[in-house]
Amino acid sequence: MIDVTLKIALTVRNNPGKFALLIGSGLSQSAGIPTGVEVVRSILSELARASGVDTPDPTEWYRLHFGEDPNYSRLLEKISQTRTERKGVDDESAGCMLVPDESIGRRRHGPGRYVA
Repeated sequence: MIDVTLKIALTVRNNPGKFALLIGSGLSQSAGIPTGVEVVRSILSELARASGVDTPDPTEWYRLHFGEDPNYSRLLEKISQTRTERKGVDDESAGCMLVPDESIGRRRHGPGRYVA
């Protein structure tokens, strides 16, 4: 009898692009992939520096400067004009880049890796 784990592994391996792995933030964070809050905080830090402000708390600076709590989607709208620019901010903020890999589709390089 074949072990169920082995069956699953073989099925996934023999059907590229048919399965997705869903993981929680605990796993991704321990792998060094920034959380959503960390990504927003990084963007806020860059925005503050670009505005000539050196602050230990970029979230508070944003609240005082823009009169609202930071929100990832609205933040991207403020700092980018087009979808292409927003995509660049997304990839840069995550510290990674998507590159083609014919054997597996797309692979993420950077703090963590995934296949899509």
